Order: sequence, then structure tokens, then C-alpha cells
Amino acid sequence: MKIRRTLAVTGALIAFTLAVGTGARADTILNYHFDAGSTFNLGGGNDYAATGTFSFDVTTSQVTAVAYSTVQIGSGPPGPYNFNSATTNPPTDTEITFTGDCCGDVDTYLFAESLALGGTDAIVGAESDSYSVGYSGSVSVSTTPLPSTWTMLIAGFVGLGFFAYRGSKKGAAALA
Repeated sequence: MKIRRTLAVTGALIAFTLAVGTGARADTILNYHFDAGSTFNLGGGNDYAATGTFSFDVTTSQVTAVAYSTVQIGSGPPGPYNFNSATTNPPTDTEITFTGDCCGDVDTYLFAESLALGGTDAIVGAESDSYSVGYSGSVSVSTTPLPSTWTMLIAGFVGLGFFAYRGSKKGAAALA
């Protein structure tokens, strides 16, 4: 009888956790960062490293929360050049155009696969201010636990605490 009750409560906790954890679908926002070695070359020694992050909304196929910069690693103008917004170029979500906060800077990256897939995505093309540039590198999804993961973990600890409390209460009553 005790095992059935324990299984019923555990099942209810799992069902509740899944319902709460997946209700918000927070995992539709993927947080990307430029990997080390992501660079582009404007020619004549104008080499720049791409650094920073951006978020991709899988539901709308749009880029949000841009904190992307290019930093000089060659002999060109020093920068850094900061970009604070971006757009996805239809019809696919493999081409992203970042817009700078100064002087009309525009960088466009073409990725090997859809950003909606997550993981690591190689940069397969790039242009800066409408000029084709040399490029290398990739972007990767940050490995931050999703809210649904945290919900399941907390619910599990609450359930374990509940059973431990009930067990200690029954044990104390048996000794009395």
C-alpha cells in the first residue's frame, strides 16, 4: 500500500513538473555566442575578430538581444565596432544582418544551417557594408539550463524532502 501511494505521488509530481516546465516554452529563445576564431577580413590587413552574443527566437525566426562587436586583430582602424540590432533576411533563417551603433556599419553573416536547430553553426559567408569579406568561425548556443530543467530539479527536491519528512514523523511516532 505504501509503495502504491509513493508511486502515485511521484507520478503526480512528474506530471505537474512537465506541465509547469513546458508551459512557458522558454526554450524557444536560443542564446548564441561567437566562438573563438570567428574573424573576417576586409583586405589590406583589416582583420577583425567577431565577439559577443545574440539571441534567436525560434518562434518568430528573429534575432534579439544583440551584444556583438568586432575588434581589430590586424592593421586596420582599431574599433571596436559595436552592433546593437539585427534582422533575419527572408526567406530563410540562415542569413543575419547586424546593424552598428555608428556610421551605418552593417555586417551580414550566412550560416551553414538554420539557427533554429541550435548547437554550433558554421559561418559560410560574410559581407561588411555590402563588400564581400574573408571569414572564418562559427556560433554556438550557450549551455544555460532551461527554466523547465530547473522546475523539474526543484520539484524533485521538494518531493524527496516531503517523503523524508513523512518518514521521520512516522519513525518518531513508532518510538513513542
